Amino acid sequence: MQTQADSCRSDAGYSGVKGGALKKVLKPKARHETAGWIMERFGLSQRRASSLVSVSRRVFSDMPRENGLNDSIRKRMKELAGRFSRYGHWRLYIVLRRKGFLINHKRTERIYRSEKLSLRIRRRKKFASVIRTPLPEAVRANQIWAMDFVGGQWPGIYQ
Repeated sequence: MQTQADSCRSDAGYSGVKGGALKKVLKPKARHETAGWIMERFGLSQRRASSLVSVSRRVFSDMPRENGLNDSIRKRMKELAGRFSRYGHWRLYIVLRRKGFLINHKRTERIYRSEKLSLRIRRRKKFASVIRTPLPEAVRANQIWAMDFVGGQWPGIYQ
């Protein structure tokens, strides 16, 4: 068994421990912020910092512009989701298009997720495929036969 002292990594251990490993940065916005932090903290160049966190250098020059349309879509989408609680992002996209918003379905999905309007997935209730009726009781001998293939033993066959 390998202990923390035997490990070769300097950051071995749990992420909660002081000086322990941090989570991997996955989202582009978080990568951009991490590269900026590295540049400030360690005084590295933009090129070196962006290569360390695997982000393009272009993200530093092209900052996303705020769009007023997103705010109006966000507001309208919240209204519609409140009124039509069973509508998902795809149905809300169709309703918004009918209301006159010329938008992309990917934008509506992104806003839908960011506002946490996602529907809970409901499990189906399982029903028996056939109606189960009790077997009729035998009135006379040898009227109903049944065989237990697991427990029954016939001489010479299941031995």
